[in-house]
Amino acid sequence: MYVELGLAIAMHGATGKPLVFVVGPDNNESVFYFHPAVQCVGILDEALERAMQTKVGETLSRSHEGRLEEYKALRSEMLEIVKGRIWGQATYAVLAAGLLALTATAYKIHSLIFIIALALPFLFHTIQREHARIRMGNYLRVVLEPKIPGTYWEQYLGLWRGGFGRQERQGWLNIPDRAKHIFAFSGLYLLTSFFCWVLLLDTTKNLGPCLIGSCFLILLVVTYLSFFKLYDKGDEEYKELLRLSPKG
Repeated sequence: MYVELGLAIAMHGATGKPLVFVVGPDNNESVFYFHPAVQCVGILDEALERAMQTKVGETLSRSHEGRLEEYKALRSEMLEIVKGRIWGQATYAVLAAGLLALTATAYKIHSLIFIIALALPFLFHTIQREHARIRMGNYLRVVLEPKIPGTYWEQYLGLWRGGFGRQERQGWLNIPDRAKHIFAFSGLYLLTSFFCWVLLLDTTKNLGPCLIGSCFLILLVVTYLSFFKLYDKGDEEYKELLRLSPKG
């Protein structure tokens, strides 16, 4: 009996059917009777009446509803990450413009070095948020979307990134597309830093400030290279999640 009950609950969680009823007064003998998919009724006629009134094919199970809410929450958080990219670049642009315009001539060299160095924490934050977005996308694509009817967005994005089968990578950006993608939401840090570095070399011939500014710029470029590899890491995480996730 309990094997059949477990199978019925599992199928209900995966497909929304069959309806699962516990009939009679003894409806507290097993913890499985309190599962959200199980309906406790007093008599068989009540179970039949509920079954007749329920359109199983059109009704999501409670587990589906929970997954759908989780899906919506994760998609909403991903949109917030996208907005955060814009605000990050805008904040950096305002800070850099303010320092260049308002800093006195005596502190111009310090300001230029500071602007180059300031790009690093902004870029680190962008990388961390992008990694979070990739993790959420992998989870949506592997765990949630196959279990929620009508959700296919992350899977579609994977097909789109892979050129719908024309590219070898399984739904991950190739090198040119990756460069455009990264440049679109973090290129301002690199361009501004490079401009300030050129301006720094033109402003002073002192080796010390030039060397410091150059070190920060090199560190920024190295960080961008690690940004490129982030998508390879995302691909590895996707394959591992796909391997560990239960089938069906």
